[in-house]
Amino acid sequence: MSPGNIQHPTCNIQRPVTAKPAAIGCWMLLLLAIPFAGCVSKSKAQAQQRAAYIRGQQETMIRMQQMQTQGQGPCVTVNGEVSNHVVPWTEGMTLARALVAADYLGAADPAQIIILRNGVGKRVEPRQLLSGEDIPLQPGDVVHLLQQSPAATPQGLPIR
Repeated sequence: MSPGNIQHPTCNIQRPVTAKPAAIGCWMLLLLAIPFAGCVSKSKAQAQQRAAYIRGQQETMIRMQQMQTQGQGPCVTVNGEVSNHVVPWTEGMTLARALVAADYLGAADPAQIIILRNGVGKRVEPRQLLSGEDIPLQPGDVVHLLQQSPAATPQGLPIR
């Protein structure tokens, strides 16, 4: 029996198999739809992945902060080489006080510090802090201590 034939179960009569016009129409429709399926350039796909990754990180940070602070009151979150990532906020809380309370563990000073407040990042030069210029913090602020160069700033954050 050849691949394009069907054999009747009780007799030895073979018939050729032919595609029905409706089936051919469906296949043609599928083949015509492929070019319009929404091709995306590699750079656009990478940008979408990066944006989704940043959104996921931000949502995770918010959820993590909410879970850790349930019943604790207002706080500041410190990301980086610290022992205590959640620091209770008190009146007059500053960046320097938050870093001391978070117990900074880095072998060297951070390359950059970013304070995220209401979805907007503010870059703070570590030398400002070391020269005595302190930054007041508000409840809910997230402090990022980065060891990389300024070119490695987390993408997707509006930085002032």
